[in-house]
Amino acid sequence: DQESVTPGNYFRLVLYWRASRQVESNYSVFVHLLDEEDQTIAQADGVPGNGIYPTWAWMPGEVVEDERLIPLGVDAHPGSYRISVGLYEAETLQRLEVSDQQGKLSGDQVLLPKSVEVRSP
Repeated sequence: DQESVTPGNYFRLVLYWRASRQVESNYSVFVHLLDEEDQTIAQADGVPGNGIYPTWAWMPGEVVEDERLIPLGVDAHPGSYRISVGLYEAETLQRLEVSDQQGKLSGDQVLLPKSVEVRSP
């Protein structure tokens, strides 16, 4: 529900994950703020469930709440930034493929429908 932030502060995002089946691997979450050239200007990576609930412990159908605090550098320029979210294998850094409800693959990240506005301090 936070739509804007000033440089040097944190942007808060709450994600909700649900495993459709037992997860065998240990995945990490990434959240990137992307500029108009798809360059990452801020990010937050880590274990889901606020850093304490690894994916291998999830039960099928369980919903996991995952709060992310994304630190924004003091040198961030004002503007609108897109939010990219995904999962990757912690050991190899290999991102998971994203698929739609019909199972069609669509890349290795999800671009959220809302953007973040960086305001001048």
